[in-house]
Amino acid sequence: MQPGKRKRIVGGICILYGLLLLYSGWVKLQDLAAFRTSLEDSAYLDGAARVLVRVVPVVELLAVVALVIHRLAGLIIGTGLIAVFTAYLLAVLQAGPVLACGCGGWLERLPPPVHLALNGFFILIGLLGIGMELQARRTVKIVRA
Repeated sequence: MQPGKRKRIVGGICILYGLLLLYSGWVKLQDLAAFRTSLEDSAYLDGAARVLVRVVPVVELLAVVALVIHRLAGLIIGTGLIAVFTAYLLAVLQAGPVLACGCGGWLERLPPPVHLALNGFFILIGLLGIGMELQARRTVKIVRA
């Protein structure tokens, strides 16, 4: 693949991730009480809710900054976050049909299959972006050598 095309694709992936994580982090910070309640309602996050309510939105926003400063790091952080969120969603769905994800805004109102599909899409494009970014870095090292 041509380097310019690869760069545009990775750039588009970074923009999508940036928008998702910026929105998600911002919505959580705007209503920390609701986010805290959704985390405290989860049987899986019993003792961790107090810490996660502050850490998760900050990490989401730091991932956005990382996407701007260092694409690869941002993609790794963002893809890791979405993968962890997806694992959590799957665990919650196994426990019962009620989904209290705490994502905030319109993301929280998605039906579970759509929410999982959206997360799956972001994991796939995140992995694609990471792979393309790594390939581009190898190509640059080979050319320089």
